[in-house]
Amino acid sequence: MAQNHAWAASAARQTAGNALHWTYGIAWGAVAGVARHGGLRLDAGFGQLLGAALELGGDQYGLYALGYARHPREYPASTLAKSYAAHAVHGWVLWAGLESVHRLGYGKARRAGKLAWAA
Repeated sequence: MAQNHAWAASAARQTAGNALHWTYGIAWGAVAGVARHGGLRLDAGFGQLLGAALELGGDQYGLYALGYARHPREYPASTLAKSYAAHAVHGWVLWAGLESVHRLGYGKARRAGKLAWAA
């Protein structure tokens, strides 16, 4: 697939790509929250795996396939490593937040039937 690098480098295209990137990440965070709410146990490694999957599938190849970014091979290894690390940290923070909310009593209250809307 031929890429138009001038178009991909334009300010409007970068803004749209950034909005798509954040929306995609937030949507997956919501999916993880719904899964945790539904009782799916998300162990400590889940966040890092989700972050890695989103980095590879969404950030590296998804944005390239949509024409919002260059092919991953066109970026220096240091750029890819920083991006992977940032997504792994994002995944860990997502997991820690979900787990904290659950441990603070939400899960216990739900199981006890004290949250009528969550039954």
